[in-house]
Amino acid sequence: MGKKEIFLDIDYHDLCWAGDGSAQQLEQLFDTMQERGWAGALIDCFQLGEALYHSGRFRRFSNRCCARHTDRLVARLAEFDPLRLALRLARERNLRLLPYLRLFDESFSPWGGNAFFREHPEYFMQSRCGNYRLDGMPCFAYAEVREHFLERAADLLELGFSELYIGASRAHARYFSPWVGYPESMRIFGFNPPVAEEYFRRTGVDLRRIGWLETRPVPPERQLGQVAQNYVEYFDTPECDYQLLRRIAGEGVEEFLRGVKQHFPGVPVTLEAHHPNLLPGDYFPDNFFLLDQEMLVKEALIDRYITSSDWATTPGAVATARHMSSGIIAGGVPFGLWLNDILSGDGGMPDGRSAERVRRYVDNIRRETFDFAVVHEALYITSNPAAPEVWSALDGLLNKN
Repeated sequence: MGKKEIFLDIDYHDLCWAGDGSAQQLEQLFDTMQERGWAGALIDCFQLGEALYHSGRFRRFSNRCCARHTDRLVARLAEFDPLRLALRLARERNLRLLPYLRLFDESFSPWGGNAFFREHPEYFMQSRCGNYRLDGMPCFAYAEVREHFLERAADLLELGFSELYIGASRAHARYFSPWVGYPESMRIFGFNPPVAEEYFRRTGVDLRRIGWLETRPVPPERQLGQVAQNYVEYFDTPECDYQLLRRIAGEGVEEFLRGVKQHFPGVPVTLEAHHPNLLPGDYFPDNFFLLDQEMLVKEALIDRYITSSDWATTPGAVATARHMSSGIIAGGVPFGLWLNDILSGDGGMPDGRSAERVRRYVDNIRRETFDFAVVHEALYITSNPAAPEVWSALDGLLNKN
C-alpha cells in the first residue's frame, strides 16, 4: 500500500455562495484535512480579475457583477483576509497550501477585469477578422501579458506561499461569450497579431487576410452557458494549419513558465493543463495552445503536472491522459489527476451525491496509476447533508491497491 498525496480545491468564492465563507468554516476544513491525513489544498486567488485577498498591487474583489451571493464575499473580504488566514491554518497543521493562479479565467463580459485588461482588452484572444474578442482568455504571445501574470505570482509568493499552482486549462470565458460554439471557438479565436505575424514568418501565409465572413446562431443544443451564441464562418480566406497556430500560442505559455523559473528559482511549479495541450500526440481541435513536453522536461519548467477530466464518464480517460503525457511522465515529473466529477456529475454544480456513489468512484480511480490528485471541490462536501460519510469515502484515495 502506497500513500498518495490528496489535495482539496478550495474555491473561496463558492464557499461564500453556498456556505457562509466564515473563518470558522475555513478552519473546519483545515482541521478535517489534518485529521484525515490529506496533503493540503489549493485556493483560488482571483475572481473576475480582482484579488480574493488584501493586496498592495491588485484591486480587491468588488461586487460589480451584481450577483446576490457576492455581497457575502465582499463583506467577508472586508472582515478578514481569507488567503492569509488559510496560510496560517495550513502552517499550524503542517499542510501544504498552493495558490491557484488561473491563466485563462480572467474575467468575462460584461463585467470587465482588473485595470490591466480593462485598459488593454486587445490582449484577450482575438478572432481571425479582428472584430471579436474572447473576453477572459488572455493571449500569452504578448510579453506584457506574461509580465502581468509574473507580477501576480510575485504578489502571492510575497504573501507567504512557497510554491505555485498554475492553471492553464480550467476557464469559464466561453460560457459568457456571444461568439463561441463548441469546439468552433478554437477555430474562431487565437489569431492575435503576434501569433498571426509569427505564423506568416514561418509559412508566408497571411491569416489576417479575410475574403468575407458570415455569422449565424448556434443551435440551442450546441450552446455553452446561458448566452445566445453565434458561429463565425470565413470564405475566400487562406487555409490555416491549426496545429502550427496552436503551437505558436503554446510557445507564449512556455515563455511564461520560463519567466516563472527565472524570476523565482527554487519555487516548485505545478502545471494544470488538458492532455490535448501536449505534444507529441494526435491533434485535438478543442484547445487553444500546444506545449512541447520535451522542452518542459529538458528545461525543468514544471515540477508536477496535473490534468482534468470527467473520469467516470469517459472510458479509458486516465490511460489516454497518461499516453498523451508520456513525455512528461518519462522525464520523472509526477503525474496527477484533477478529479472534476468525483463530487458532481460534470464538475459544474453540486448534486448531493451519496457517500456510496463517491466510494464507487474512489474504488475505480484508485486502481489507476497517478501520483497525486485534487478533489473538486470543498463546496461539494460542505453543502452535502452527508458530509461526514463523504469525507470517509474520500479517504480511500489516500492509498492504492
